[in-house]
Order: sequence, then structure tokens, then C-alpha cells
Amino acid sequence: MKYKVVRTIAASALAATMGTAKAQDNSDIEETFVSGETIVLDPIIIYATLNPITSFEFPGQVSVVEREDLEKKQANSIQDILNDVPGVFVDGGARRSGQAPTIRGFREEDILILVDGVKQSFISGHDGRIFIDPALLKSAEIVKGPLSAIYGSGALGGVIALTTVDAADFLEDGETIGYQLKTGFQSANDEFMTTSTAFARSEDGKYDAIASFSYRNGGDVRLGNGEKLPEDEEIASSLLKATGQLTDDLTLVGTWVHYENDAENPNNPQANSEGDLVDRFTQSDTVSAKLSYNPTGNPLIDSNMLFYWAQHVSEEDHAPKGSTRLTERKITTTGINFDNRSRFDVNEWTQLTLTYGGEYYVDRQIAKDSEPLDGTTSNVPDADATYFGAFIQAEFDIVDPMGLPGKLKVIPGVRWDTFENDYKGDQDFDDYEDKAISPKLGVSYQPAPWFLMFGNIGSGFRAPSYSELYAQGTHFNLGPGFANIFQANPELKPQEAETYEAGLGFDFTDVVTAGDNLTIKGSYWHTRAENFIDLDVVASGCIPVTGFFDQSTCYSKYVNVERAELDGVEIDAKYDTARWFSSFAYTHIDGVNKLTGEALGSLQPDKIIIGAGIKIPEYWARIGTKVTFADDFTNTDSSQHRDAYTLVDVYASFEPEEGPWKGIRLDLGIDNLMDEEYEAVAAGAIEEGVNFKAAIRWTQTW
Repeated sequence: MKYKVVRTIAASALAATMGTAKAQDNSDIEETFVSGETIVLDPIIIYATLNPITSFEFPGQVSVVEREDLEKKQANSIQDILNDVPGVFVDGGARRSGQAPTIRGFREEDILILVDGVKQSFISGHDGRIFIDPALLKSAEIVKGPLSAIYGSGALGGVIALTTVDAADFLEDGETIGYQLKTGFQSANDEFMTTSTAFARSEDGKYDAIASFSYRNGGDVRLGNGEKLPEDEEIASSLLKATGQLTDDLTLVGTWVHYENDAENPNNPQANSEGDLVDRFTQSDTVSAKLSYNPTGNPLIDSNMLFYWAQHVSEEDHAPKGSTRLTERKITTTGINFDNRSRFDVNEWTQLTLTYGGEYYVDRQIAKDSEPLDGTTSNVPDADATYFGAFIQAEFDIVDPMGLPGKLKVIPGVRWDTFENDYKGDQDFDDYEDKAISPKLGVSYQPAPWFLMFGNIGSGFRAPSYSELYAQGTHFNLGPGFANIFQANPELKPQEAETYEAGLGFDFTDVVTAGDNLTIKGSYWHTRAENFIDLDVVASGCIPVTGFFDQSTCYSKYVNVERAELDGVEIDAKYDTARWFSSFAYTHIDGVNKLTGEALGSLQPDKIIIGAGIKIPEYWARIGTKVTFADDFTNTDSSQHRDAYTLVDVYASFEPEEGPWKGIRLDLGIDNLMDEEYEAVAAGAIEEGVNFKAAIRWTQTW
């Protein structure tokens, strides 16, 4: 399938969907109940503005993956969580250990990942980025585009905010205690999983607590070409969370998320390699305490204070390779952030919400290498990174602006940051200091409740990390006496980008049947990036010619690409009724190095995802399918060209709401039903073949 065909399908499907719709006022509706089924119209988002609004009215693109989505997918990895989100791809291949998200062509340090508001700072070459079992999550909010105006460094490409479950997610009104047991299996890697959860709250509802433990055990991954990818993996993840309403106005939430992954896989788990195995142990802990103060009747104070500590440890034992080498990387983040909302009635047609705050945090990296490949230097530098930032954002809600019908929302914001990297090793590197100012402006106009026009412009930045500034040691070994060596570059500049975006949204009810809902939101965006940080691998001298090895032309170094440009299109449409549902998502992305004319390395093929299904409320059942069409990918070096592919997934859920089977939920699914052999992220990296899934859970509450 060529790009033109994909683009035509996208345009035709969108036009056909819009053509059947008739407008209704549903601006204040969050959900409706028809024939015993709940139709969710529009999720509330938090992290895009730090002031709760609906995703539809936000002047940009935000996707929310909710707990029901995770249940029906039987999500077991970051790939399962994010793969259906327009503009988002998951790199890393079939192994969970190497999976990392990409948003609009930005990846690694350019994407901010939060767990209950806590920054996740671990980034290491080919390793993954998200370390929490999906079974512990309530939702994932994905904000696409720069958010440095709120979050500072690292939010250049967007934000992925993961929120863990609460006791209230399991208890209905009048219930105070309960438990949930769940077990499941998937065939692609013969993985068994189990989750045990207990939860309780006080009679007055002021205090609650939840404890959850999840375990997974999987083996070799069966690929679409019939081969098996070596893997032996055990994962244990747990959550402890307690909430206390200390006074009518003051609430304290304490959270601890723990994750352990004990696996045997290649040194580079993203590759389809069958050899070079190492014992890999990963441990991640995130501990936080959040104090919220919202005095009744005081519109000037609605504040949060978050204290947090996070630590990630990655250890590799090269014993399976016949080596005694042990390597360890530990990254610890300690921080505090504060935000407050002050609300004003400017006049009878204008309301203003000021959101402002600041944060301070320190990342500390410590590395150990018992046998450095070059004999002297660890690949990972010991260093600290310190960040401080303050921001302010105004949100104007104007009714009938300048005599025009409808509502106008204007959201300007700006943040100031200062940052410092302090090298702790034995090399003669100067400390690195810099600062940045990041403005953003978003505007949306609803002339009618069913129609939205929006646009935004935002500047983002990403400070160079200590691993880039002080890179050293061996990148890869070529044999005795021959190695590609990292070269430090303390002169790196911060990566900056400016994004322009414009789009339309439509939100209808009563399209075909009473109470149904159709939502469409699409946009075009364009990003200009300066000082794009990229790894330059110079290898011309790595292969000895006439016995001569030239180290000056065999090295790797992080450098600034003076200018790069990216642009893309995203469309997301959902239709929901009491009896059936459907969805449509389209993503196109392009990007180029403006100096060389070469395509950027983080691009992906055009993709269309179409979903459809039926609800059978009389039997509390839901059956659905999802079809993914990906175009030929030729926007890269010819050696990395990839063929188009089509994936078909099916699933079914059964969850009685009354009778003797109440409390039981059964989920069945088949991913890649046609056992397609395809390459999603790189040439030669084949993905999972057909995967049969099943899970059953039992919930009891009192």
C-alpha cells in the first residue's frame, strides 16, 4: 500500500463519518446511560494544563488510555498501552526490555515520562523507559507536542503521564473493603501472569488504601516468521498507596511503586539477536507524598505539593557470554514541585484561571564496570544534574467573544529554567550550566458546542544529559585491539524546537441512535528543531586496511545537528452507542535534516487503525476487532526500507453485573490473527507472531 492510498483512505473515512453527523449540544455531558450501557463521551485530562479540562476542548492533541482499554487489550507492556495512539510509536522490537516510546519523531530524553507526577529519569542506550506493570495503572494521558512551558527540560516531544489505581476504582458507594484476583496467559512467549489486589476505605470515606502485586513469567518470543527470539524473563511489580483527608481542605496521598525484571537476553535487547546473552536485572522504585490544599470558598487556592524520590538500577552480568564482567548503572532522582490554581471572574463573560508553580530536582548517576572494554573507562559517567524552574499559565474562558457566538479559550504560558551538569569522574571536564525560557500559546474557539477550531504555538527545549556531554568508554568492540570509542562533547548546546499546530474537532450526539456519540479531532503540526542532539558514529577507520587501525576515524560522539524539521497529521475519531462502537486513527509523520537533506532516523510509516465491535448488554458482553494498516516505509536509507503490513486483532470481554457470576470478568483475545511477518521499527527486527491471550479476574467487595 502506497502513501497516496493510505492518505485517500484516511480522507474518505473522515469525510464519510462527518457527513452522517447532526449537531447536538453535549458540552456539559460527561457520560450517558442507555440500555444498561455507559457511553463515555470525553475524558477529563490533567497534565496538559494542570487544570482539569476535557480532552476535546484542549487546544492541542491529547489521548487518554483508560483502564477499560488496558483490560480489553490484556496489556502486558508499554507497546500494548500506546500502540493505538495517533502520533505515538513504540520502538524496541519484540522484547519488553528494549521498548521505548516515540512521539512525533522525538524519543528518549525528548519525552517526559511521569508516574503519579514523578519524573522517570532513566535512559540507557537500547534499554526501555517505562518500568511499571500495566495491571497497576488506572490511565495513561499522552500529550503530544512541546510542554516545556509547564514541565521544562525533557518535554520537547510530549508527555506520557501514568496514573496508578486507587481504592476508589474498585469500591462502589457504601462499600469499604474488598479484593481482586486475576490470572492470565499469552502464547507468543508462553507468559503466565497473576495479580493480587486488596483495598479498603473508612466508613466516612476520608481514608483509603490499596496494595497490589503483579507477577509475570515468560520465555522465548515466537516471531511472525516462525523463529523464536531468545528471552527468559520474570517480572514482579507492586503498588502501595494510601490517601488521607486530614481536614476538610487538606489531603495527603502516599505512593510506592516497585518494579523488578530479571531476564536473560542480549546486551542489546532491541535487536533480533540470538546470541550475546547477558543476565539483566532491573529494579525501579518510585516513592512520593502529595499534599493537596483546596479550602472551601477560596477560589485563590487550589494547590499541590509533591515530594518524591525515584531510583532505577540496571545490572548486567556477562556470565552467559563466558565473561566475568559486571556492569551497573544507578540513577536516583530527588525532587519537589508545587503548583496552584487561582480563579477569577474578570467580568460576567470572562473567567480566568492562573496556574503557577515551580520545581527543583536532582538526578544522580553512578556507574560500575568491573572490566571496561577499553581497559580503563566505564561507558557510563558518574555525574549529577540539577534543575530548577518556575512557570505561570493563564487560562481565559470567554463567552460570546467580541459578539461572536460560542466560547473562546486562550491559554498563554511561560517557564524559566536553569540547569547544571556536574561531572564526578576522574576526567578533566568542566561543569555545564545554562538556562532557558519556554513560552507557549494555545487558542480554541467553539462557535457551537459540537464544533471546535484550535491552534497552538510552543517552544520547547531539552538540556543535554550527562551521558551525552561526558560520553566515554567503548561503544562497540571490533576484536582484540579494535574498538569504537565514545568521545565526550562538553560543548553540546541545548536542543530547542518550535511547534505550530492547527486543527478541527467535532463532537456530536444522537447521530444514528438516541444517546450515541461521535467525536473527531484532527490536526496538522510542524516543528522546527535547532541544535538537534544526535549520536554521530564515525566508522570509516574501524576496519583496518593493510593492518592499520585509525582511531581518529573510529569513534562515536554526540553532536548538535544545526537544524531539523518535522511535520505530520493526526486524526482520531470514536463512535459509541449502547449496542456498538467504532474508532479510526491516522498518523503521518515526515522529518528531514535541513543541512544534509537526509531523513531523520526516528520516523515511522503512515498508519491507519480501524476498530469496531458490538455490545451485548443483556449478557454483559463485548466483542471487537482492530485492524492496523501500515504503509511501505521508504523515508530512510535504502538498507532500512520496510514493507507495508496489515495486522488483525480480535477480543471479547464478559463481565456480569448481577447474579451468581457477578464479580467475574473474562477477557479473550488474539493479536496478529493472520500471523503476519512484519517489521515495525527497523529492518530485520521482526515482531511477534500470532498471540492468543486469556485472562480471568474475580472481585469481591463489601
